[in-house]
Amino acid sequence: MTKVIPFLASFSLDFANLYVILLTIRLALGWFPMIDWCEQPFYTLQRMTMPYFTLFRGIAPQMGSVDFSPLLGILAVQWIISILNNIVSNSL
Repeated sequence: MTKVIPFLASFSLDFANLYVILLTIRLALGWFPMIDWCEQPFYTLQRMTMPYFTLFRGIAPQMGSVDFSPLLGILAVQWIISILNNIVSNSL
């Protein structure tokens, strides 16, 4: 039982790091208007990231046409990553 929690924390940490990469790719691709989000692999990327970004929509104010709410989403995942890092490093 004592090995289960570090294993789950380590697995969650890897997943969260991968998800931050996907969120960052989605944000970077949002600056290119010629991308067709209905084509693969962009459709899958959008389906994986938009529900999470929607949670933060409207929390941060828009400045012009730039929406800063996705940055809050990435900061939230980074916060979770730091907590998981502490759990994993304390269990070693």
